Amino acid sequence: MPAILKGYIDRVFTHGVAYRFEGNVMRGLLKGRTNLLVTVSAAPRRVLQEVGEWDAIRAIQDNHIFHSVGLTLADHLHFGEITPGISGTIARAHMETMRAAAHRHFPPVRPRAA
Repeated sequence: MPAILKGYIDRVFTHGVAYRFEGNVMRGLLKGRTNLLVTVSAAPRRVLQEVGEWDAIRAIQDNHIFHSVGLTLADHLHFGEITPGISGTIARAHMETMRAAAHRHFPPVRPRAA
């Protein structure tokens, strides 16, 4: 995870906002909320899995950061082979995958008729 993202998480997921301690037990305060996690890298997911890095990413991000504050993980999308010069076609396909996942997990709320 880039340092700037780690800094953001440290500042947003703070004590009293995202979690608190009850004795020696940490209690997540974001229970009942759902997140859709998106990661990108130059390496395809299958390579990350082969070398064991995917397990590390899931342990740190899915479990430690998000689950520990009470969030329910709807999905973890990973887009690999994200490199300079990526084609517009591939970038648009990735965006459509993210859009579809967002609509699947967080359907638009329709206003109620008055």
